[in-house]
Amino acid sequence: MTGFKATAEATAKAVAQAAKADLAAAVATAAHRVADQVAGTRELRWGVGLSLAMAVLIACALGFGIYMESVGRASGLVEGTRRPGTRRRRRPGRTRRRGRRPTSLRRPVASRS
Repeated sequence: MTGFKATAEATAKAVAQAAKADLAAAVATAAHRVADQVAGTRELRWGVGLSLAMAVLIACALGFGIYMESVGRASGLVEGTRRPGTRRRRRPGRTRRRGRRPTSLRRPVASRS
């Protein structure tokens, strides 16, 4: 009878260990599924956020381009002519080219006598 009892206890322990292993595998599988779902949701949020940011950036660049084109058109720079009544602005800095003036524009030099 003691042999039967020892065998039954050993079998019960083996079954309990197998049940623990199955339970651990089931918990690990469930944890993996949850982690995959959370990671997928997070990836989706990042993707949507980056796509939205790119769309806003493109819209801002497009709006700025349209604004600058309208300013250029209003000042006459787009067609190559200015609006009537507007003066051409001089650029700051040098007003003449470097080097000597052409001979036709030079002042005559008074001869020394």
